[in-house]
Amino acid sequence: NAVVVLTSGGETADALGFPLLDPSLPIPIVTPRPTVNVDRAILQSYVGKYPLAPLFVADVTLVGDKLFVQATNQPRFRLWPSNDHEFHLRAVPATIIFEKDSTGVMTLTLNQNGGKQQARKQ
Repeated sequence: NAVVVLTSGGETADALGFPLLDPSLPIPIVTPRPTVNVDRAILQSYVGKYPLAPLFVADVTLVGDKLFVQATNQPRFRLWPSNDHEFHLRAVPATIIFEKDSTGVMTLTLNQNGGKQQARKQ
């Protein structure tokens, strides 16, 4: 048996595909979280590389008015703004918060799977 689920934007469709292969698994009902518009200049200030570990870097990019993150050896995911500094991913249950630290350097905090990782912008 095989299932093919096509998506746009490079986000995973595993949560939809696996229940089609195994009917005992529930098909998720996904309700998108509300998003807001964020000024492009604010989004631009978040662009950069954030080393979360020695060999694991979150690369934040801006394409048009959309912010993306791509971690080392992972696909690129769009960041959806909940407000002007907190973003969520739709592909995985995670949030990213951007803030300036006490020295004025931008920091990124990744909240995922109950854990929290923080990195300063290079």
